[in-house]
Amino acid sequence: MFAGAPKNGPSFELVTVTENQLDLIPQSRPRGRPSTGSALTPAQKQARYRARKSQKSVTVTFNREHFEQLDTFIRAVRQGHSMELTPDALDAIYRAIRDAAFYQLPKSGINSQI
Repeated sequence: MFAGAPKNGPSFELVTVTENQLDLIPQSRPRGRPSTGSALTPAQKQARYRARKSQKSVTVTFNREHFEQLDTFIRAVRQGHSMELTPDALDAIYRAIRDAAFYQLPKSGINSQI
């Protein structure tokens, strides 16, 4: 027995260490924030990023000929000139924009107006 042991208490030779008593022993905790077990994998994070990004924009594919006409038209309008698009190019550009919006935007958006 050591000098500070109580006289009427149990001797330390008879005390067994149980799971309840292990809590009394100070243990060092790991550094950082504890894990929750529900962390996303990098692939899941990337998929969520792409989903958010796709909701913010629409990708429109134009025929090269119609793109050049649209580019020339927009440059002329920006410079204050008047210019007309051919009905064929105007119709094709309109269909490309509407098709892209129809297939890429959620049903509650622009698709409900079509």
